[in-house]
Amino acid sequence: MTETLHDELLDLDSLRKELLANLSRLASSLGWTWNGKPRITGLAKLLTSSLCERQIDYRLRHHEYEDAKFDSIYREKSQYATRLILDHLESRLLQEGISAAMATEVKGEFGNYDVTIVQGDPCLVLRGGEPKIRLEIKASLGLPLEQIDRYLWNPSPLIIVRVVTGHVVLLRPEDLEEFVGFSLRNILEKSKRMGQEKLPMVPGPHCTDCPDRGCPFNEPRRYPNPSMVKMNDQEFGTDLTSFFQHIPYVSKRTASLVVEELRRNQD
Repeated sequence: MTETLHDELLDLDSLRKELLANLSRLASSLGWTWNGKPRITGLAKLLTSSLCERQIDYRLRHHEYEDAKFDSIYREKSQYATRLILDHLESRLLQEGISAAMATEVKGEFGNYDVTIVQGDPCLVLRGGEPKIRLEIKASLGLPLEQIDRYLWNPSPLIIVRVVTGHVVLLRPEDLEEFVGFSLRNILEKSKRMGQEKLPMVPGPHCTDCPDRGCPFNEPRRYPNPSMVKMNDQEFGTDLTSFFQHIPYVSKRTASLVVEELRRNQD
């Protein structure tokens, strides 16, 4: 590793620590907590969710959590795809001579494992208890870039699986150093502005979701928030067909990338 790259990575690590500390202080001061602990992940998500800082600040102060409504088919597809991908990954690791097990199994008396696979958001592949690779599995057409942005703040490699289109890519935060640094600085400065008396008000589509009734741009929702995806028979058939067709490829591709990355870390 060159001296310049080493310095840049150290700078990113300092930014991560400063942002984490600031989010923790902000969450604690405003009571943005869960079971006595600051909701740092939820706060980071809120800060990246809107351009309107007055809306963000209002939600923070009044503990207004966004109630995301979506068709449960997305959750079902995601859980099913994740299970199949992780099952195949566990089998592939064993074939490669890497002792591995799902996290739920590790708690039992099954012996010691080199690699632990933890299902979550994102899923984690750990070696010796340390996160080595993260897996974000998307089973719908949606691809929330603000979520991927936040995931890149963590230095470990991120594999993104988009099942319905058959895409599997590995992103290394170290290869995106300029963007990660830019993103961290933006959110750090934004978090520091929270709590000020006058914050920017940015009108837009999000005004119909805003709980701040005192804002002059606040608008009542014109239409109900749809929770059911509307598809005709042909569209539904195409969606399911592409989903099942791509499962074998994305499972195998994900497993290959994980094996390569584990070998790379071992070397």
